Amino acid sequence: MRLEPTSRTVRPLGSSRLRAPAASGGAAATSLRLAALTGAIAASAVVSLAAANGERAPLAVGLEIAVTALLTLVAAAVAARFVSTGRTLPLWGLGLVAASVAAEPALRAFGVGRAVEIVLLDGLRVAALACAACGRLAGPNAMSRLLALFAALFAAGLPLGPAASPGGIRAALLAFAAAAAWGAAAAYWGGLRGRVSVADPGRGRWAAHGLIAGLVLLTLAVGGGGAAAGRAGFLSTSGGSGSDATDPFARDGVGNGERLVAGTEDIRSFAPIDDAPFLEDERPSLFDAYDDTYQAPFKPGENERSQALSREQVAESRRKDMTVAGRPSAGDFSTCRQPSPTSGRTPGEKPSPALLFVSGRVPVHLRLATYGTFDGESWRREPAPAERELHAAEIDGRTWVGPEPSAAWANLFRGADAHALKVVNLSGPALPCPPNATGVCIADVTRADLFALAAPDVIRLDRSTVPPLTVVHAASRRLDPAALDDPLLFLTLPSGCTEVPEALREPLSELAAEWTAGRSRGWDEVTAVRDRLRSDYTLDPAVGDPETGSPTLHFLREAKRGRAYQFATACCLSLRCRGYATRLVGGFYADAENYDRTLGHTVVSKEDVHVWCEVAVAPGVWATVDPSPGYDPLGPPPTWRDRAAAVFAAGAKLVVQNSAASAVCLLAVCGAGLFRRRIADAGDMLGWQLARLWRGERDAVVAAVRVLDRRCRRFGPARPPGLSPPRHFAALPGAAPFADAATRALFAPALSPGDLSLAAAAVRGSAVQVTRETASVRSGEER
Repeated sequence: MRLEPTSRTVRPLGSSRLRAPAASGGAAATSLRLAALTGAIAASAVVSLAAANGERAPLAVGLEIAVTALLTLVAAAVAARFVSTGRTLPLWGLGLVAASVAAEPALRAFGVGRAVEIVLLDGLRVAALACAACGRLAGPNAMSRLLALFAALFAAGLPLGPAASPGGIRAALLAFAAAAAWGAAAAYWGGLRGRVSVADPGRGRWAAHGLIAGLVLLTLAVGGGGAAAGRAGFLSTSGGSGSDATDPFARDGVGNGERLVAGTEDIRSFAPIDDAPFLEDERPSLFDAYDDTYQAPFKPGENERSQALSREQVAESRRKDMTVAGRPSAGDFSTCRQPSPTSGRTPGEKPSPALLFVSGRVPVHLRLATYGTFDGESWRREPAPAERELHAAEIDGRTWVGPEPSAAWANLFRGADAHALKVVNLSGPALPCPPNATGVCIADVTRADLFALAAPDVIRLDRSTVPPLTVVHAASRRLDPAALDDPLLFLTLPSGCTEVPEALREPLSELAAEWTAGRSRGWDEVTAVRDRLRSDYTLDPAVGDPETGSPTLHFLREAKRGRAYQFATACCLSLRCRGYATRLVGGFYADAENYDRTLGHTVVSKEDVHVWCEVAVAPGVWATVDPSPGYDPLGPPPTWRDRAAAVFAAGAKLVVQNSAASAVCLLAVCGAGLFRRRIADAGDMLGWQLARLWRGERDAVVAAVRVLDRRCRRFGPARPPGLSPPRHFAALPGAAPFADAATRALFAPALSPGDLSLAAAAVRGSAVQVTRETASVRSGEER
């Protein structure tokens, strides 16, 4: 049985909806073309977002998607006008795919190659877009929807990095699912409208396949957790199984080359993961990093210098500085070190192996050791306090261990931070933590007795070293600089953190008094000493220390340049001369410049070893004071006001730096606001001229009715409710010739030969002319 065409329904004259009646199969064919174009563009967007994998700026990816969509629409307009048969389309499609694949060697020659799966995906989407551009032909239309389905499924199955945008991919998948369902429905109903047998199995299969694909992609798009994990690894990706199969542009897999080498600066596997295997290898300690970065100390006998502390003080310091095992500590930090043979990394030298990976806000200081007593040459490491204990708390099923925080000084802090630190290549039992840490957590470690204090405010594991690939979660509080102006602060004087060698007290007191002249007691004086060291002295990692005399006085009086530990030593001792309790702190500095936006973590290597100063603010509260230029501590989390102020300041700076371009943009915005109606009308005219290239005559005439109707709303008079567009146009002298054509397009079964020309003439009429004509109509009505 075959279905006969249904009778045409004529809308009432006063209807405000402007739709063309569907000719035999015309509306379904238009829907199929639009569905194929929308699906191919959405699938191409999925491929672009998955291929970017968070490594490219969102603006660049969005621009690529927009340009691809625009080129596809232009190609569709050209194909609608010049392509009448699909016989040569397979050759053109194969040529485009071959060109996409053949371009890969040239791209790799310039260092911008693609992974193998991305090359295949690019070929699929190029073929899908080419077929969609010729979508008014039945064969290319069906092929476009099939290729777009494969491209979207393949791209959705690619594993994504931590910095990728799953939200954008899900939105593009939703758009493709909607286009697939739309195309399947249009194919089915178009077959019925075209008098195809109701029992035709081919159309039913296309509809069923399209609906199933839409449901599957909808599940993949909105389904989190299991759905996202299920599609990852569903399709094969680049990589291999061995060094011979290594591809420098690989994304994922086994043996993936430079992008998946654990323990290097290019590690890609840090999520962070809590169930990584424990490995045993030769790994450097904090003091090895000291020696590698600052060079080894002078050997005994190489230099002659007097001990500034008495024998009793030195003996007492060494007696206190004992490890838990009862052995004398080898953790003293010497300020007398040899000069570096070179400054920085030589050209072609490979980056140092990564010691840590940090996930969280940066820059941040990571404390590993504290030093309290200074004898003029070396800092003595602080022993673990016997009176302080660690407390354990169960939070969200995990055991957090840390010192008991004091609620008396909670007003000094503003906001908290959480960091995850993956220990990759660092030896030693101490756990790297930010200052003022409130607790640490290691997954599956539920016993608090496995942790201990290595020094005041330094937590360690009760074993010889932290296992490789261990992920340490650390919670810390951030001091509020505005709360440090209280005069009752900085009165705490912990034992061993106030002594100054006698040989250095007088010269350092004079310098500190000069630097803090006119400053009030407290944080103001502390920042004055820090800022003076930053402004008057130069950080030079290559400079060495003198073999005779005091390295601190040599740094302050003669050299005026030195390494970070000389800055920190001078700051600690100068503040002690002003009556503050200070200590030297050693660890690492997770620099924001080493943040990998693609992976979402910061690489810390031996070049990031650092030494800084801390000053006692209150009992158990220490403030980071880093006098080294360029080493700013992590501040409190920004509030919405801080973010708004930062955005405003950045915008103002950008405007000032680009004053000429800003003035042009301001004039453009003012002009756009002044001539907004004419600009909108010009956009309507351009859109109609482009749309008529692939629309039928009736659709083009109806679109012209809409353009003129919007023009009347902008320039007046607007069409009254209940009045049809043709009757309204008949009252306008410039649009009156088009009124009969509009009536035929909206209500008559067929158009006249010249209706499209009348529509084009009406659309090209200027808005100013319509305004003048409507003004004359109004004046006539008033008479």
